[in-house]
Amino acid sequence: MIKLVQNITPDELTSIMNIWREGNAEGHPFIAETYWKDKSDLVAKMLPKSNIYAYYDDSKHIIGFLGEMDNYIAGLFVKNEFQTLGIGTQLINHVKELKSPLNLHVYKKNSKALKFYLKNRFIIDSEAVDGETNEIEFSMSWKK
Repeated sequence: MIKLVQNITPDELTSIMNIWREGNAEGHPFIAETYWKDKSDLVAKMLPKSNIYAYYDDSKHIIGFLGEMDNYIAGLFVKNEFQTLGIGTQLINHVKELKSPLNLHVYKKNSKALKFYLKNRFIIDSEAVDGETNEIEFSMSWKK
């Protein structure tokens, strides 16, 4: 079940942050883990200001989420053990029904995410070097 999380609770924030940390460590092995640790506080502060679409399992636990702000997808993460079950696609399709256009950035080396977004009809608009990580990232977009 997908639900817009409003008035995020401390437990929801903890679950989302754990998924965020695990997802970044797995999806970005080319970036030092300290980078993500240094970003944790900022992300935790930004989450309540964003539209968080959470995917809940039957036990009402968050197992994936998509964060969006001003038509920008700031992140899409699904717990590792639930990946490849279509949860990410359900989240992205849910947001596509609500917003257009959508924009995002993805690291070139994150081939799994890049393949996912291309499969979901996002196009690469440009590429640039991320000044903080010195990694190439693509700017991507989708519109109805």
